[in-house]
Amino acid sequence: DVKQLSQNIRQLTSQLQGGTGGLPLSRPPSTGSACSGTPLKVNGSGKKPVRVKQQRQEDFGEHEGDEDEELEENAEELWPDSGILLPSSRIQTALQTAQQNYRLFTRSLMEMVFTKETMAASSARGQKAMGKNSMENASPRPPLDQNAVQAIVSRVCSEFPEVHQTLVMGVIRQKIADVRKRLKIQSIRESAHQESV
Repeated sequence: DVKQLSQNIRQLTSQLQGGTGGLPLSRPPSTGSACSGTPLKVNGSGKKPVRVKQQRQEDFGEHEGDEDEELEENAEELWPDSGILLPSSRIQTALQTAQQNYRLFTRSLMEMVFTKETMAASSARGQKAMGKNSMENASPRPPLDQNAVQAIVSRVCSEFPEVHQTLVMGVIRQKIADVRKRLKIQSIRESAHQESV
């Protein structure tokens, strides 16, 4: 039963990705080697991830000596070969906070990988908006980095094997919509405040 479900998921993944393969949905066996590199965030252009420094030192504890060496020791690759490294402690905290809720875990990973501005300016797959308030002639928003999106989907599906990737993609789309709405409301409030001053 589990094998059949796994096979169906792989077939759907292959179909969604145009038969190009992509990242596996199950975590490969650990080789015992530590992850290397520095934390990444994804830029909004849909291109390769860009390297950024962590904003808060408490994510990695005290930094003594070479900062890159510290980051390497405390970082975990979100998904094998994704190139996206995040603080291990933040991933574990997100898992504990989610308490078996894949939606919360997905939303937490989105906040760790993408900036709010990037999420607001992008769409999950680069498709044209289909909502009731979308304009007919509007051009599609640029997609989020697909490597990062697939890494999030794969990680969530590995932590919550009973959850299908289409459900995770739905959470990603909803998170993008929520961030976009929140930033729009914030912008309107700031405009109203500036006009009143």
